[in-house]
This record gives sequence, structure tokens and C-alpha cells, in this order.
Amino acid sequence: MNVINTIAPLKSVNNMKVDTSMLQTVNCIPAKSRAVKYIVLHYTGNQKDTAKSNARYFQTGGRGASAHYFVDDSSIYQSVALKNKAWHCGTKGEYYHACRNADSIGIEMCCSGGYQVSKKTQENAAYLTAELCKLIGITAAEVDKYVIRHYDVTHKKCPAQWVADSKEYNEFKEMVKYILKHGTMEKKGEEMIENSKVIFDGKEVPVRRILKDGTNFIAVRDVGKIFNCEVSAKGSIPVLKSK
Repeated sequence: MNVINTIAPLKSVNNMKVDTSMLQTVNCIPAKSRAVKYIVLHYTGNQKDTAKSNARYFQTGGRGASAHYFVDDSSIYQSVALKNKAWHCGTKGEYYHACRNADSIGIEMCCSGGYQVSKKTQENAAYLTAELCKLIGITAAEVDKYVIRHYDVTHKKCPAQWVADSKEYNEFKEMVKYILKHGTMEKKGEEMIENSKVIFDGKEVPVRRILKDGTNFIAVRDVGKIFNCEVSAKGSIPVLKSK
């Protein structure tokens, strides 16, 4: 957890300008500084919208909600100063008790059509999230704990597509981790082998994992270990046999 006492510390993210021309103080709680621990991801829930249109909308008082950032396919707008408390995840969360407006940063992902957040918007949000992780001291190993959905705080179905299918949310977190480790997604197509684990029948099993293009591949011998199988090969074809 780091104390933030600045308005707009990020000037650009992945060569994309962070636009601060619509910063507002009417839909938030001003503060001199605050200790921040979490980053909360949302979606705007509109059929189709942009970061700019949302930032403009929240310049008017009385909205009863706000977020620090709005992200779309091609832009990032900051709406609330980071030192200020945005109204994005509530003050009485029933599920993720440690996270509140006071100790979190809210990022709203805009919808590109059909109430869906595009892959490009998610990638832009991943870069933004990674930069914010660096700012407040979240390491790649801590992303799973401190980068969360609005759903995890109050069980509101937000972002809806990440609640309906958590695969996209998990892929998003993997992107954030990768950026934190490598600084860019440009090398994402290359293989990265790391020690990981899977949970099978409630038990954690260590495995070697290859992360490539957002997909996890587990070594065949480790798959055999999970299912208690003997592993051999017929030419280049793996053979698994129940013990």
C-alpha cells in the first residue's frame, strides 16, 4: 500500500496519452492524500460509448458515481484525481471487506458495442493497471489479490462478461502480470516457462506452465502427475496410461 498525494502522476500509458482535460471534483471526495491498496475494474454497462463521452458526462455534479479512469479502444481519460476518493465500489462491501472507495483506484472499461468490452480496450486497461500497480507497489505475484472486479467487492455483475465467464478476467490478470514482468505485450507470442500450480479435487499440484498468447499450456508429464498416470511417448506423440 502506497500513499498517493498527486493528481495525475501518469502522463502516458504504452505510448497513449492519459487525457486529463476533463478532471472533475464534483463527483468525488477531495483529499490531500490517501493510502491505496486495490485496483478495481468495472465496465460502463452501456451499449456503446467512449472514454471521452464518459469523462464529459461525469463533469456534471449529482451523478452519484465516478471512477478515476475511463478506457476505450484508443484513449484513456482521467476523470478523478488519484489523491481523491472516487465513488466506484461502495463503502459497505459485503464480500471483499478490505476494499473500499477510500483505498482503491477505479477503472471503467467502455463498451465497443453490444454491451461488450473489446479485447483492445481490455489490453489498454491492462497496460494502465500495470502502471498503477507500479505506482502503488503491487507486484506481479500480488496481482491476483489486489487487482479485482467490482463484482468481488459487492457482487454487482460488473464487468458483466467477466462475471459470466471468469476466463477473460483471468486472462486480463495474466496480461497485467506479463507487462509488469516484461514491460510490454510485444513479446507475448514468445514462450515463457514458469513454475505454477493447478488445483485438482481441492488440492494444489505444482506444474510447469508455458504462457503463450494468453493461453496456459501445462507440461504433459505434469498432467500425468495430476491424474496419476504413467507418461511415455510413441514417437512424438505423448501417451498417458492410468496406473
